[in-house]
Amino acid sequence: MIHLAGASLDEANVVCDRLRQTTSALRFHSPNGSAFSVTISFGISTAQKGMPIGGVVTRSDLALYAAKKGGRNRVYYWKSGEVTPYTPEP
Repeated sequence: MIHLAGASLDEANVVCDRLRQTTSALRFHSPNGSAFSVTISFGISTAQKGMPIGGVVTRSDLALYAAKKGGRNRVYYWKSGEVTPYTPEP
């Protein structure tokens, strides 16, 4: 879990998408010399004042499961009862 204190939903989407892109561009080498890469998916939600942390985690988990189901290596967010894929601005 990453906590981005004070970040808006849009800012969190941008940060997570940059982390996703940077991670997928990295190349690793196993002990036998074969190269591989890794990908990450993110599920994002925002906290409302007075909301229990469990509610934030549940919403983020729903978005994360949708990101994995959508093909992995994605960012999805929970907003107003809906889970939506993040699409960066061109």
